[in-house]
Amino acid sequence: MWMIVADDLTGAADAGAPFAARGYTSCIWLHGQRAQECEVPVFETSSRDCDPGEAYRRVCQALAYARGRRVFKKLDSTLKGNVLEELRAVKDSLDVESVVLAPSHPKMGRTMKDRVLYINGESSGKKLPEAPWLLTFDCEGEADLANIVDTYWNRNVAFAGAGALAQQIAARLPQRVVPPLPSIISQVVVIAGSQDSATRRQLEMLSSGIVEVISLRRQDYDSIDVPHAALLIAGGDTARAVAARLHAIGIQLNGEDIPGIPWGTWIGGRLDGMPVATKAGGFGSMDALKRFVTQPPWTTGGRIKGEAI
Repeated sequence: MWMIVADDLTGAADAGAPFAARGYTSCIWLHGQRAQECEVPVFETSSRDCDPGEAYRRVCQALAYARGRRVFKKLDSTLKGNVLEELRAVKDSLDVESVVLAPSHPKMGRTMKDRVLYINGESSGKKLPEAPWLLTFDCEGEADLANIVDTYWNRNVAFAGAGALAQQIAARLPQRVVPPLPSIISQVVVIAGSQDSATRRQLEMLSSGIVEVISLRRQDYDSIDVPHAALLIAGGDTARAVAARLHAIGIQLNGEDIPGIPWGTWIGGRLDGMPVATKAGGFGSMDALKRFVTQPPWTTGGRIKGEAI
């Protein structure tokens, strides 16, 4: 079975949700919390903004739980953070030949050409790192990612990339019968801290008063009064700050209905068992938030099959 290591909370949810949608228990364990057993554990290291040495240490610490599992290292699709240091931690911690790196997320407009990252067709100027043990790949479509997974599936490697690569890996696992979940009726509150233009446009479509929206700045994180409600949180740092305020230890993932908005339920803390959805700042169509809050998946009594699988 697999385990996942992610440098922030929204990335952890993006990577773990496809496994939950296939019927495998997948839980995010927040940095500093004691992990419990599940089929596909996801370790959130909060290491994107750490200094490189601390990021390396945190990833190595998480990988102590590998115990024979195959590893997927979740990276930001725009190559933010300590990319090479965290990949080096994977190589140093595991008995693998190589680390296969394919960070493209074509459905979200992230592609690679000549080892350069393109965002919505425009070059970002960022290039993939190089190392003797690192196998890097250009990808401009889902078929490219599928070919990479097929090629290296039976090789002694670790995989690294964005949520799209996690989807391809999960899709190769046997589909299980997924039992329905109890319907949960709860007010939805959107908490947005991301300053990304995509999130701002999505929030504008909620201005009609469909749901309550709490907009945060980073300096507000330590004082936010989190309501007793189902939450849709935009932004990885915001999601981590909310989790800390709630004293949650993790999130049990259920799946992903609208691409870019995985959801689950809190584990521990003041909102234990309540629904929570996360969205990376730059992800999703303009109406993604509106579509999600108009019919939250937890009100249907069903378990999300995963539109993005």
